[in-house]
Amino acid sequence: MGVDFITCVVCSYNFPDCGDYARCAKCESYFCSQCMEKYTILDEDDDSGKESTCPFCTLEMVEPEKLLAFALKQLKVTQEQLEESYRAAHKKGKKK
Repeated sequence: MGVDFITCVVCSYNFPDCGDYARCAKCESYFCSQCMEKYTILDEDDDSGKESTCPFCTLEMVEPEKLLAFALKQLKVTQEQLEESYRAAHKKGKKK
């Protein structure tokens, strides 16, 4: 039996799955022990009666991928178009 490492969605800390951590039962995001305590993340098996306050479920935080998808939709561009525009602007800035 091996140990897997998981990355906390809040602080990007890599932690072993044999340690103290939580997974939000609603959005299935993983949290290290410090972020778990900070945001009161409760695992599916927690029967304390408390309500989980996952920062992604309460929209206190937004995952970067979801934010990018939203921004692209609002700007009416594809990610490829935005990347090309970024490259062009970056190259233009270097010519100065």
